Amino acid sequence: MTLVSLHTPDKCWAGICLLGLTCQECSSDRFLASYTVWFHKLVQHIQPPADSQFVKVASCTTLSDLLTRLSGFPNAKKDGISHSGKLMQPVLKLLNEDDSEAVWEAAVNLLCTIITCFPASVQRHYDSV
Repeated sequence: MTLVSLHTPDKCWAGICLLGLTCQECSSDRFLASYTVWFHKLVQHIQPPADSQFVKVASCTTLSDLLTRLSGFPNAKKDGISHSGKLMQPVLKLLNEDDSEAVWEAAVNLLCTIITCFPASVQRHYDSV
């Protein structure tokens, strides 16, 4: 988490990538105990003030990994819907305001993950999507 919090883009990117791997590979107990903290750290990197583009891409990808893993836990469905709902505006803002094709692709992939894993979170944003 220290690397994810750094303001140096290359170190932050490395931390985000390692966190993505951790989301996929850690034990279920560790994941369930940590995903909320990880989520909030990652969301900071897709909201203004803008980080570097590769940090935004890594953050979107890692958030997608986190939500995909979270969707496999039936007891965490409410949290998944809540977290996904909190992502809708920042992701839509990325799609509207960022001019990087790589960021667009990562944001669209994250949006697809949200729609696939937690479709109920999209309902109130339906007109924006």
